[in-house]
Amino acid sequence: MIGKVLGSRYELIEKIGCGGMAVVYKAKCNSLNRYVAVKILKQDYISDEEFVKRFKNEALAAASLSHTNIVSVYDVGQQDDIYYIIMEYVDGMTLKSYIKDVGKMEWKEAAGVGIRVCNALKRAHSNNIIHRDIKPQNILLTSDGTPKVTDFGIAKAANFSTATVVANTIGSVHYSSPEQARGGYTDEKSDIYSMGITLYEMVTGKPPFDGDTAVTVAIKHLQDEMVPPKDINPLIPDGLNYIIMKATQKNKEDRYDSVSDMEEDIKKIIKFPDYTAMDFRNDEIDKFKTQKIEIGDDILRQTKSKNGSMDNKRNNAKKRKTNSLLLTFLLYLIVIGVMGFIVYKFIYPIFTDIMPGVIQPSTEFYVGDYVGRPYDEVVAELDKSGVGYEVEYIFNEEYEEGVVLKQSESPDTKMKVGDIVKLKFVVSKGINEIEITKDFKHENYLSAFNTIKFDWNLVPIVKEEYNEFVGVNDVIRIEPGVGTVVMPGDEIVIYKSLGPELKDTEVPDLVGKTLEEVGEILETANLKIGRIYPEDPDAKKGNVIIKQEPAALIMVKEDTAVHVYLEELRDEPVETTAVPDNNGETPDGINTIYHNVSLPEGREYGETVKLSIMHRPSDTDTSTILVNQFIKKSDFPKAVPIPVPEGGSNTIRVILDGIEI
Repeated sequence: MIGKVLGSRYELIEKIGCGGMAVVYKAKCNSLNRYVAVKILKQDYISDEEFVKRFKNEALAAASLSHTNIVSVYDVGQQDDIYYIIMEYVDGMTLKSYIKDVGKMEWKEAAGVGIRVCNALKRAHSNNIIHRDIKPQNILLTSDGTPKVTDFGIAKAANFSTATVVANTIGSVHYSSPEQARGGYTDEKSDIYSMGITLYEMVTGKPPFDGDTAVTVAIKHLQDEMVPPKDINPLIPDGLNYIIMKATQKNKEDRYDSVSDMEEDIKKIIKFPDYTAMDFRNDEIDKFKTQKIEIGDDILRQTKSKNGSMDNKRNNAKKRKTNSLLLTFLLYLIVIGVMGFIVYKFIYPIFTDIMPGVIQPSTEFYVGDYVGRPYDEVVAELDKSGVGYEVEYIFNEEYEEGVVLKQSESPDTKMKVGDIVKLKFVVSKGINEIEITKDFKHENYLSAFNTIKFDWNLVPIVKEEYNEFVGVNDVIRIEPGVGTVVMPGDEIVIYKSLGPELKDTEVPDLVGKTLEEVGEILETANLKIGRIYPEDPDAKKGNVIIKQEPAALIMVKEDTAVHVYLEELRDEPVETTAVPDNNGETPDGINTIYHNVSLPEGREYGETVKLSIMHRPSDTDTSTILVNQFIKKSDFPKAVPIPVPEGGSNTIRVILDGIEI
């Protein structure tokens, strides 16, 4: 791709990075005479609508943002089967590389980066955009240390669906929030969690959770408690430790309400390093608390009125108002008393005669033994007595549904009808049976794992199998299957596909062959072509292969990619030394010379060495294989005859065991 011009203006100069779905090049904008970064979607994904959609989402998301700490997007386009985004070129390194270089950052430096990244996220969130992949790899540091957030590849607008996409479309698992790990709903607080993990790595030198697989790390985010960063780096202040721990709470409700709050707390800890955890929220409240003011006698004397008559008038008016209120209150008491007497004396007896057992004069009630009885029967008795009650339902394997399990008061306890204290019952909901209603076949196994564990409250066990018909990492089946009734805590086995079982095959010898020739050779061996160097083979059609990885004759699994290195033509001829042949005589023919090939020092070779020599005579300017054979190690140095056109030259390349010398 080097040298290619996109959009008639962006000339690709060099490759500067490679991500999960795109390659990034440094390019020259010929129209504005400036350097830019060009992100190009990998060829593997151009036929995948989901990846193309995500790639365009990045452009749309980032292009709508303008902020000093966000990498700017200038343009987006498509040329033939190339999808590209033109972005601001940042001459620096990623935050991940910087942390790796320094081990861990000084806490104030880390806090400074945190403030700027929070400010960038604040702008994104204010535009209803959630980044969803905040991590040190996606934060670039300019040459003067300014952080810039990049890679909005899986960002989504907050007013659209924000259910996390599972498998390889989620953010990097070491920095993903628990809700992302379980494939749940994500919002601004998911970015806050990832920002907290990034701060953690800045001040400790490593993320809080690690493991052999992505699933292991995801489960740790969901279940394991995080070691406080201050336990790893005692030099950070308590306040910064509090900020990181609050931002990374597993329950979203326990995190910061907004990235703005997190930013303000980081600013505060830089200004006041001795702040403790409780200072952050309370000190703002304390500013507005009502304060008691002590007044001395001299102040009281100063506030006495000099105008006695005016004070007397005010006092008389207050007394009249107070007397009026007291009289009104007494009249209310008299009216309420009369009405209560009438109800008790005349209305209450009539009502109790009409509905006996519903309302009765206050009497004593003795609690019965209700455990093991149907709750409906107990309620019918209590309704007649007038005693209040409450109920809680729980699952239980011993008692049938609707049977009383517990009661708050012991049998024969004395209560009064109409008492505030109520009888409380725990009633059985029966056995908590769970029916398996889904087989998850052809779905990603992480989706099945999360549903079984968190939605069904069961224990997922992952087992791997080869399968020709189910894609890699997808579910083949679960056991027990659909229709089975299980109990909470039971194990469910998820059979994850490893794809077709691959057999061992021998890597063929490709050195000396052209790209046009190796396709059928690799197909016969059930292998595939891998990377091609140089990366632009169109400019070198017909050139032969001088090196391959893996090397020839090695046994590998089928479907393995074989990477090849093409000959790069040289303009200058290689000098050769004319030497006698084995008989000590000068070679016959004035157009033949001998090139002496020796084994380089410092390299290990086996009993035989593969010698390949390619030559390009000046009269034809076409490269061909002159020698391609295995030679005993003991036969070196080896004199090789080289034909040279009369009056011309011959450019040669010597390759020993796949390495050019």
